[in-house]
Amino acid sequence: MTEKLIGVIPPMITPFNEQDQLNEPALARVVDFLFPHVHGYFICGTYGGGPLMNKDEKKRVMEVVVAQVKGQREVVVNVSATNSRDAVELARFAEQAGATRVASVPPFYYQHPMADVLRYFDALIQAVNIPVYCYNNPKAVGYGLTPENIVELSKIGLFGMKDSTFDLMWFDQVRRAAPPEFDTVMGTEGLFLPASVLGCQAYIPGLGNAYPDLCRKLFDQALVEKNYAAAYETHKTVLKLRSLMSVCGPTLVGVTEMAWLRGIDAGYPRSPFTRAEATAVEKLRKALTDAGAL
Repeated sequence: MTEKLIGVIPPMITPFNEQDQLNEPALARVVDFLFPHVHGYFICGTYGGGPLMNKDEKKRVMEVVVAQVKGQREVVVNVSATNSRDAVELARFAEQAGATRVASVPPFYYQHPMADVLRYFDALIQAVNIPVYCYNNPKAVGYGLTPENIVELSKIGLFGMKDSTFDLMWFDQVRRAAPPEFDTVMGTEGLFLPASVLGCQAYIPGLGNAYPDLCRKLFDQALVEKNYAAAYETHKTVLKLRSLMSVCGPTLVGVTEMAWLRGIDAGYPRSPFTRAEATAVEKLRKALTDAGAL
């Protein structure tokens, strides 16, 4: 039986170059930077610019990441699409490429009834032999799911969910309503510590792109050492640095600049995003230095 996810699984950024093309050398370097500290990679997601890439680009990202980790880490691929056909194509490719799991938001743009959502996830579940997760991100999708909806999905074979509602009560409702084998993964570093007390054992931290070591420290203190006093102090640092991700505007841009400031060639985000202005980067540098993070 497949085990639940455990540990730190950052939603990895996808580097592009100045010509807005996939920057494969930088992608490999980001994988290597994260590798010593993380248990896996969540790729082609929100931080990874998934909605900004075409299918061929996503497939190439899968190939590069899987080749780079050499089977030594989980690789969870976000295969979200507006339609079942494209999501199934990406999921099948992910499995063939060597990914260990796939995830998807409910079909977005249109406000789909639950019957459509069930058909969409059933198509994914039937298409692959690796676990399928629901990536619940109502802000990005345009509509959300109820805990009852998640339970319905679990009955047709959904393995788990990544929760990006930022609603700890909703998260706990799902944990209590779903069967015990259902995997509930926290989608933010900001709520992992309280979620861990509720039984959560994996999280997908955007901050982990630049500070995977800090995110690993929080995980180890909370779940391995069960030193909650120390974990709370680390949690406060995580929240401080998380707040600085918006200094440069969108958090995708902010965490990319954080990675650059830590000496990692993180490339460029996909257009229409771009690198931050020099004044914003200097403001971020000073704030991180003052926080003792540089």
